Amino acid sequence: SINPSSSDSRMFKKLLAFISSGTASVYADLLRLRLKKHNPHKVKSSLPIISVGNLTVGGTGKTPLVVAICEHLLNAEKIPAIVTRGYAGVNQDGELLADEPLMLGKKLPRARIVINPDRNAGIRTAIEAGSDAVVLDDAFQNLKINKDLDIVCVNCLNAFGNLKLLPAGPLRLPLEYLKLADVFMLTHAASGKANIPEIKRVLREFNPQALVCESVHAAEGLYDLAGRKRQLLPLQGERVALLCALAAPEGFYQTVKEINADPVLKFAFSDHHVYTEAELEKIGAECSQKNITTILTTDKDAVKLSRLEGAKRLPGIRVLNIKLKIIKNEQEFFNRVDLLFTV
Repeated sequence: SINPSSSDSRMFKKLLAFISSGTASVYADLLRLRLKKHNPHKVKSSLPIISVGNLTVGGTGKTPLVVAICEHLLNAEKIPAIVTRGYAGVNQDGELLADEPLMLGKKLPRARIVINPDRNAGIRTAIEAGSDAVVLDDAFQNLKINKDLDIVCVNCLNAFGNLKLLPAGPLRLPLEYLKLADVFMLTHAASGKANIPEIKRVLREFNPQALVCESVHAAEGLYDLAGRKRQLLPLQGERVALLCALAAPEGFYQTVKEINADPVLKFAFSDHHVYTEAELEKIGAECSQKNITTILTTDKDAVKLSRLEGAKRLPGIRVLNIKLKIIKNEQEFFNRVDLLFTV
């Protein structure tokens, strides 16, 4: 016999897929028209502009790369300004709520953090503050800015998805936009799931001139919510819980796997999620039932968890300090960055 509810459900799903596909097609046409009209000859800024972006929704490793670039600039006695949209912004009391800018401020106390949805206005603020360079976080799709170095991060765990644009797929822009990039940074390149030859083939098809680098996300150590350093090695074989609010938690899971911890529980929330005391109480209860005494989280989540009383009652929250390491063409990459200051 036919189940009407099941049949209706299939029809509804097909209708949604049809609408999504049609919307994505119109969106793609508009973006291609925008690219065709793009004029690359814009007024140059008075200081180097480095853009770190991506082609797809979800985590591609942009923020760790921003940190790596800024650390390089700081080591060269340059003061970078990170210009970001700052998701969640500030509250009515002027308190910063955005998790990524808060994390960047803790990791890079000597860098300037500029939050402004208007990137050009943010760049002007950075210039007025006397910065030596601007690093734009998530600005590849912004064609109104004259960028001196346009870097696109590509997550090797899911490089281009189903090759469809939003809302039918993960692409924010058509693949034709790849021709605008100066550098491609492949992230999670050491994963067994990475089909690097195929990813490079696609990149070369649209942009044969750009430098292609490969990188991994490596665990550098642990610290608690108070900032005290903890030993990393005891985690090998330990039963742990994972807690994160990321667009693509698979990268975090992959890094945990590489340190040989045993993730018994995974608590994954949507990107930029603001945790509640009730949620932490429930997480604590589930960990207690499984006899788990260590919860691993990320730098990004730590800035939010450290504000909550419930986090102090949870069993051993440890923050996994993850750094991006370039394993192929590292010198060539930083040569590109350094060259911006010699022209």
